[in-house]
Amino acid sequence: MPVLRRAAIRKSKKSREEEEIQVLDTILDILSKLKYEGKMSFGKNLAEAREITISLGKWLLNHFDEEEKILFPYLEVHVPKLEPAIRILEAEHRSLRENLLSLMRTAFQLRVRKNAAEQNGLIEKLGDGAVCLTYFLRNHVNTENATVHRSVRHELRGDEQRELRHLLKEHRGRSGHC
Repeated sequence: MPVLRRAAIRKSKKSREEEEIQVLDTILDILSKLKYEGKMSFGKNLAEAREITISLGKWLLNHFDEEEKILFPYLEVHVPKLEPAIRILEAEHRSLRENLLSLMRTAFQLRVRKNAAEQNGLIEKLGDGAVCLTYFLRNHVNTENATVHRSVRHELRGDEQRELRHLLKEHRGRSGHC
């Protein structure tokens, strides 16, 4: 693979990481507003919190699906030494799914509550859940980059990288992922 193509892959991976981190920072910012801006902005901030939580959830579930159905099985065959790291990442996917679903449930419980004390408790729970999910997800992204994505760039031959890209593109087309 020519050097320019490797640089382009690294560049696109870097911008994807930055995008993921920006989404996580946005979630924390919105939840901070929800907690501190008061009643006048509560409805708007709650709607934003729910919207971004749902968007993140959809993106993450698609991302996990793609990795678990295409990327991980491909790497287990072509880079067998990654199997222990892949098992850890799959376990993290399960935990992240649970955390995300808990966060989404809390966001929707908050929507229907009237009691101020109950709302404040749910806002705290939502904020704590978002912080936990954010830091767990950041660590997960770093682990994936250090193991899986690094191996794709450095251990797969050019023809294997092309085959993997084709499989991922095909999967995205079938499943409607971006």
